[in-house]
Amino acid sequence: MPMLQISCPHCGFSRTMPEEQVPDQPVVVTCPRCNQQFDFEKQQAIPITPLPAAEGTAVSLPSLVSPASPEGEGSQPSGGGATSAAELISVGALFARSWELFKQRWLLLTGLLVGSFAAAVLPSLLVVLLLGGYARESFVGMTFTIMLFFLALIGGAVLLCWGMAAAMTAAVDHQAGLREALEWAKGNWFSFTWVLTLYSFIVGGATLLFIIPGVLTSVCFFACPYLVVADKTRGMDALLKSKALVDGRFWPVAGRLALVWLLSMVLGMIPVIGPLFSLLMGPFSMLYGVALYRNLSETAGEVSWSATDGVKAGWLLLGLAGYLLVPLLLFLLLGAAFFAGLEPLFRTLIEHGTTQQIQWSGVVLQPAGLP
Repeated sequence: MPMLQISCPHCGFSRTMPEEQVPDQPVVVTCPRCNQQFDFEKQQAIPITPLPAAEGTAVSLPSLVSPASPEGEGSQPSGGGATSAAELISVGALFARSWELFKQRWLLLTGLLVGSFAAAVLPSLLVVLLLGGYARESFVGMTFTIMLFFLALIGGAVLLCWGMAAAMTAAVDHQAGLREALEWAKGNWFSFTWVLTLYSFIVGGATLLFIIPGVLTSVCFFACPYLVVADKTRGMDALLKSKALVDGRFWPVAGRLALVWLLSMVLGMIPVIGPLFSLLMGPFSMLYGVALYRNLSETAGEVSWSATDGVKAGWLLLGLAGYLLVPLLLFLLLGAAFFAGLEPLFRTLIEHGTTQQIQWSGVVLQPAGLP
């Protein structure tokens, strides 16, 4: 039976239902999660492969039911993992869903991504081009230019974070246009950036612990930026909820993520047109991640996780351990190599000192005046 996915443009909640039960005429739908209303037309739904758990289940459009979860009610989550998890959709269905989204959103997402990076670079570039000559004329001019350059760097970083948050909003919310995405990002770019900073810190440090911990954490925490936009989850809670969604299904999720990473790498290596494919794979990878995150949310059942200070500190210490281990190893290796290089010098000094001692010990002292 053909199935369609209906998604709320406000919070990202989605549900699948048989195609014949979706009205052909436009309707107004009320989301059970955020209670927001939105206009819906049948052509906006995304065709998907039906899940095994959904077979024989009849769901009416006005009665979409959100799966109960402690964090959805604002309570402090505890425990760990997802219960009653259903199977994920096939890789082919996941790519098909992502491709349908890409055809609708690629232009907006590409524009936001390119515009974000351009806005990040342009302020600093203008300072260098316009004030480079003034900086060479005097010490005051050089000082003023350097200060302005650093202010431009900060401004460019803020614009980049704002643009990236807007792009993620447009990827998660299929109904959001340019203005809506930028408006949401204006008030939430800092929370979005903070979650990405935590993700980068932990995954980067774990990668330095001989790579494998970095791979594990990157898969477990992959959904954290989507949770910031779709579920309004902040800080370490976004990372921990992402891990709870992945728990019990690590290898299926890792395999699906590895496929899109390999596809991006292979397409980027094609001569001449590789850079163009790399540019387009940015939006596609975002939408692919959104589709995978939504599939995880739909099939997770009840999700709970431990959000104590000790658990959060443990993950942060894991990242910190990687950044401390590398300098320590470099110090030990370089120190050993340095002292090994000094060994011939020490050996020469020791032998020279021994030779002098032997020569002095062989001197015969005679009384003064004797020939």
